[in-house]
Amino acid sequence: MNASTTSSTSRVKDRRFSLLWLSVFALLSISTLLFAFQRVVHAAVDKAQADRIQQNVQAQALWQCNRLPARAQRSACVAAAAGAMRLPDRLIAYSAD
Repeated sequence: MNASTTSSTSRVKDRRFSLLWLSVFALLSISTLLFAFQRVVHAAVDKAQADRIQQNVQAQALWQCNRLPARAQRSACVAAAAGAMRLPDRLIAYSAD
C-alpha cells in the first residue's frame, strides 16, 4: 500500500469515528430532552389533578354550608371553611348571600 491509500483509509476511519460520536451525542441529547419534557408534562398533570380535587372539596364544603337553614349558620360555616381551605373572596361572597 502506498502513502495516499493509507491516508485515505485513515480519513475514512476518522470520519466514521466522528459520525459515530456525533450520532451518540445526538441520541443522548434527544433522550435527555424527551425525558425532561415527560417530567414537565407529568408535573403539570399532577398539579391539575390536585387543583381539581381541591375545587371539588371546596364545592362540597360550600354546598353543605349553603344547605344550613339559618343565614347566620351559613355565614359561620362559610367563614370556617374559608379559613380552613383559604377560599377565594369571590366564593365567600357568593355563598354567604
